[in-house]
Amino acid sequence: GASNNGCNTCDTTVVTYNAHIKPIFQNKCTGCHGGNNPNDGLPAGGLDLTQWSTCNSIALTNALEGSIKHLGSYSDMPPYPDGSYLPACDILKLMKWKREGAPNN
Repeated sequence: GASNNGCNTCDTTVVTYNAHIKPIFQNKCTGCHGGNNPNDGLPAGGLDLTQWSTCNSIALTNALEGSIKHLGSYSDMPPYPDGSYLPACDILKLMKWKREGAPNN
């Protein structure tokens, strides 16, 4: 039979905040870093990843990349005890969005 080459692909041709990035934050991050529960120990209410402005800011300061790739002195995110990462496709989409200036599109 024919091989199914479409199952494990990660399309990063066009990545937008509303269609791709916001759902990643909603599904993987806002349980701890949301408007009602910014559980990160930061002053002034913490890190609210339900807001594009916050997502943009952490992307442009490299904190997003450092955290999701578990680099250096950044806090590993998500903080799973087994050290696992976000799915590779999610990381690729987040990095493409960052390289494009983390726009609100």
